[in-house]
Amino acid sequence: MLIFIVKRYMKQRDWDYKEQMGSGLVFERNGESIVIETRLYTKHYYLWDIPNEVVS
Repeated sequence: MLIFIVKRYMKQRDWDYKEQMGSGLVFERNGESIVIETRLYTKHYYLWDIPNEVVS
């Protein structure tokens, strides 16, 4: 479920999902690659580490 949510969020920002490496999800756009790291915070919450290139 989490992967689907992250993939949808990134697709809205024109990033294409490529692969999963452990807890990281790899995305590409215009030849540039980034990794979104995810981790379980509590039973119901996950934290995402999103690079600044995506947010800005």
